[in-house]
Amino acid sequence: MNAPLVRLDLSIEHAEAVASLLDLATRIHMGQVSEILSLVEAGTLPIHDDAATGSRRKATEDEAYRVEDAVVALRRALGHPSGSSFGIGHVSDEAKHGYEVMKAVRKAMHDHLRPDVRHVVDADGIIVRYAKGPVPTARIIEE
Repeated sequence: MNAPLVRLDLSIEHAEAVASLLDLATRIHMGQVSEILSLVEAGTLPIHDDAATGSRRKATEDEAYRVEDAVVALRRALGHPSGSSFGIGHVSDEAKHGYEVMKAVRKAMHDHLRPDVRHVVDADGIIVRYAKGPVPTARIIEE
């Protein structure tokens, strides 16, 4: 008997968010925790000024430096020298599954939005399998 499958109906914006967040989670699992600093510097991961009101803002330069120090310490604690990380083949099964879902979603998005553009990573889809189970697939449906 085949394993049951889960189907999601997502808008383009939701699919982009899913792919982006899966990419981030995969990178964190690989030890690329400097991605957290990138989010802080871009303002995507804001500083919470007041938990009671929920007010948020972009980090100041000083706050970004403190986050950078914390990221360096976290990398060290995880055993990663500066500039190194695990490859996707050396992470948890959860991260491998997330990586493959991200690759499938990005390929579908690429084929829909930029079908004439080749020779870019998003056009590749899943080339090498890292996870067990059925190959994740994604497709864009025009309704």
